[in-house]
Amino acid sequence: MCRSTLFVYRFESQHLLHHLSEMNIKNWVSLAEGAHNELGWLTTHSRKEAMALLVREALRVGKLSFNQHFFSVSMSSQEAKRRLGDELRNFSVVTEAPKTHFAKSRKTYTGKLGGMQDDVVISFQLALIAIKTFFENSKYSTFSRQSV
Repeated sequence: MCRSTLFVYRFESQHLLHHLSEMNIKNWVSLAEGAHNELGWLTTHSRKEAMALLVREALRVGKLSFNQHFFSVSMSSQEAKRRLGDELRNFSVVTEAPKTHFAKSRKTYTGKLGGMQDDVVISFQLALIAIKTFFENSKYSTFSRQSV
C-alpha cells in the first residue's frame, strides 16, 4: 500500500470525497461497505462482534502499541495513555437475559459501563476492520497490491 493512500469511510464520506477532489488528491480509496455497497461502513451486529474480536486478538498478540511520538493536546501523554488503556480494558460484551420465555438473549458490545466512554475502542475497531477488509476483499485488490 502506498504511504500516501487515504482510507475514507464513515457517514461523512461524501463530504470527504468532495474535499479530496477540491485538494487535487489523487491516491485515495473509499471503502464501499455500506448498505447496497454504498460508500461508508454498515455496522451490523455480526460486524460489531468481528470488530471486537479483532481488537481483542490484536491486543493479545501485541499488535497495538503507542508510537514513541504519541502526544495529547489536552493532557499529558501518560494521562492520555492511562485513559486509553482504561477505555480498552472497560470494553465488554454485555449479555441481557431474554425478556420473555420465547425471546433470545441479547449481546451488546460497549465500553459505556459506569459512565465510561468507548470512542477510542470503536475507532480502533473500525480501523482494524477497514484494514482487514481493504487487504482481504478482492474488490480492493487493485489498490491494496500497490507497492510501498
